[in-house]
Amino acid sequence: MNKICALVLLFLCVGCVEHEEKAVVIPQSEDHVCEETDRIYRSIAALDITVVSPAAGITAGRLRDMKLLQKRYGIKLSAAALASKNVVYCSDSVQNRLKSFKDAIQSPNKIIWAMGGGCGTNMLLSEMNKWPTPKERKTVIGFSDVTSLLLFASQKWNWRAIHAPVFSHITNRKLLKTKFATLLGILNGSVKKYDIQNVRPINNEARERKTLAGQLIGGNLTILELGFETCWEIQPRGKILFIEDVNVTPWRIYRSLYHLLESGKLDGVKAIVFGEFTKSGA
Repeated sequence: MNKICALVLLFLCVGCVEHEEKAVVIPQSEDHVCEETDRIYRSIAALDITVVSPAAGITAGRLRDMKLLQKRYGIKLSAAALASKNVVYCSDSVQNRLKSFKDAIQSPNKIIWAMGGGCGTNMLLSEMNKWPTPKERKTVIGFSDVTSLLLFASQKWNWRAIHAPVFSHITNRKLLKTKFATLLGILNGSVKKYDIQNVRPINNEARERKTLAGQLIGGNLTILELGFETCWEIQPRGKILFIEDVNVTPWRIYRSLYHLLESGKLDGVKAIVFGEFTKSGA
């Protein structure tokens, strides 16, 4: 791997992982909302966002908490975003999900935030590839399965894509405090520079290099591989490649990395940044 890129790093990314979906802990009374949590919720409500569900739906418990937050803080959520249908694990039909995203593009809101990950985002992209490039550049946010949309929007439309917690994770107070504060700072402009902590170099090139600048691209490793030979196939040459995954064994990670090597996707990459690879059994 050292021969392929100039720098290899290991760090814990700003994003989060799907297995934390079960930690739904919204308090039922305002007395139990701490000052920091309250401030973050109010900051989210102040953003001009459109929430879309390009992948799987959300659980009934998370939907209940989402409606509670909407009522309490006035967080902007459309009826389509709150729909909790389950069409072969997806939030809705392809046609309805495409319509929701087209509505988001036409909305005056600058930020499009995916409600959840899971499965199904890539089903939308061949049709979206036929659309004209939107006149207004927006920011799209998500992770996991939404990696395909992030790649499409950034590479095809030159949108800003942020690999970060999906919107439904605002119902998880642990993630809210550790992940959302930084993300909100980026979105509202108060954070101009983000310093990644706990970076560990794992080859000589990384140990010798003090700084490195470049465009960051990537996301979920499984989804990156899925995108080969599609309209949203990753093009990492000359960029810093970021990869993460969840619930995959070490041998599957190795196999996927070797596939990236064989396919030439690592040729000309400035650096590889490994994010979280969680619950990887032996």
